[in-house]
Amino acid sequence: MKERERDENENEENEEEESASEVFDSDDFDSDSDDDDEEEEEKGEEDEEEGEVQTSFEFFDPTEGDFLGMKGLLNGYLDGEVYDCSGLVDHVIKQKTVGSVVRLEEQLDPIAVVSVINLQKHQDTQFLGDIVTFLRKKAPTDKEKEMLAKDVFERKGKEKIGLVVSERVVNCPMELSSPLNQAIFDEIEWATEDEPTQERRDEFKMDNFLLLSRVYFSEEDKVAKGKGKKKGKRQKTEAAAGDIVYVRPEDEYFHKECDWSFTFPANRAENTPGLVQHRMVMWIKKEGVKRARKELDKLFGDFLPT
Repeated sequence: MKERERDENENEENEEEESASEVFDSDDFDSDSDDDDEEEEEKGEEDEEEGEVQTSFEFFDPTEGDFLGMKGLLNGYLDGEVYDCSGLVDHVIKQKTVGSVVRLEEQLDPIAVVSVINLQKHQDTQFLGDIVTFLRKKAPTDKEKEMLAKDVFERKGKEKIGLVVSERVVNCPMELSSPLNQAIFDEIEWATEDEPTQERRDEFKMDNFLLLSRVYFSEEDKVAKGKGKKKGKRQKTEAAAGDIVYVRPEDEYFHKECDWSFTFPANRAENTPGLVQHRMVMWIKKEGVKRARKELDKLFGDFLPT
């Protein structure tokens, strides 16, 4: 799937190389070199004083070489509870055309991973069974358990459900939020056309998505029990803005657009003074995902969905 992006990137790189060649072949280059060197030194000193560090991030298909790095990222996906993490990582690698890992330049281990899993297609796998058991156990009330059963685990009909798995290191730059999410949802759409078999193409025709994320509440906040029943968009927006601190920027927009959500206290929480970590489960239709992506793009960059 990433070939579409790579073809465009190769064209851009060729243009950049031609442009660079013109600059270095200029007749005036030697005469201005001393001044240019001085300017570059001054700029470098200014950047060091300001603490600016230029870092390059690259997106790749998951490979066997990423196994240990991805396992490190996904090991805490269920709050440290034992589950078939290796099975999940193997699945992400096998399904490499829909899913990405992000690495820093010159580093081997990924700092982020994102993928999606068709819940109906792979419901018999051990890792999905462990995730389902975890969510059923953590749903705080019978109402949330009923929503999970009705809309997700025991859903009737032909609509397909995708579990979006997205984990990254704690200090991952917020600016990666948009390209990570645009990448996975673009790849889901491309897979419905580009996968080699009809069965594979149908696997990614997903109508609804389930997300498991992390948020913070203030220690005094009693809203941490979750929204439970469905609310109007205005009520959801006001609650989200006033009560919740989102760990990942995209979750604020997904939360505003989701049909329902609930939260529960995290087992192995990395709390900060005055804040307590919770896990958030969100159920969102593909139309809501599109709206959230557009809002996310306005904040972080030119990665509009097609």
